[in-house]
Amino acid sequence: MKANLTKEARASQLNEAKGLDGSLLPGTADEIGEKIRLRRKVRGLSLREVATMAQISIGQLSQVERGRSAPSLRALQQICKALNMPMGWLFDDGNGDNAGFDNGIVIRTNQWRVLDFGPKRMIKHLLTEDTCRDLQMMRVIVHPEGDSDVYVTKGDVECGTVIEGTLGLQIDDNEMSVAVGETFTIEGHRNVRFWCIGKKKVVVIWVSTPAIY
Repeated sequence: MKANLTKEARASQLNEAKGLDGSLLPGTADEIGEKIRLRRKVRGLSLREVATMAQISIGQLSQVERGRSAPSLRALQQICKALNMPMGWLFDDGNGDNAGFDNGIVIRTNQWRVLDFGPKRMIKHLLTEDTCRDLQMMRVIVHPEGDSDVYVTKGDVECGTVIEGTLGLQIDDNEMSVAVGETFTIEGHRNVRFWCIGKKKVVVIWVSTPAIY
């Protein structure tokens, strides 16, 4: 049975992540580096921008992302702060206290991971675990005056249903509204924008294939 470790204990293990031959052990710095890289891409930041905010070198950050270097706890804290990313995300392996799973199936509401998009007045709750790579389900909340701005979809197909409020949705040059109970489907690699219509927040269950976060 795998013992549960504190976040600090798991982080300290990074400094012992290399084997006798200098190679990275599985499930340590390589996986953490991949999570950091994906998060940086989500935030739309370059290596230089994150390294500057984290006060580390570009080379060090690149090595961390590729799993070639085991960063110190302080460096991890700085990187996570730069990415607006709770450090606990890095150590969520589906088995410890961070995961909140029942037999790897149920994720409790208090264990949802949260992406806060700040000025866009939008948050996303991630409802599927990292190991589910082929599909990702999210609970998206857009507050009044919230707007995603135009972006290119990353998934092959995305779809959703509105469970509260009214969603404004633009796909390429087509603009529409989506009311409670209505659904939408977006083919991959399209120019998309969505926003909250009216003075009440909009809540959407959003699904992407494959996972994008």
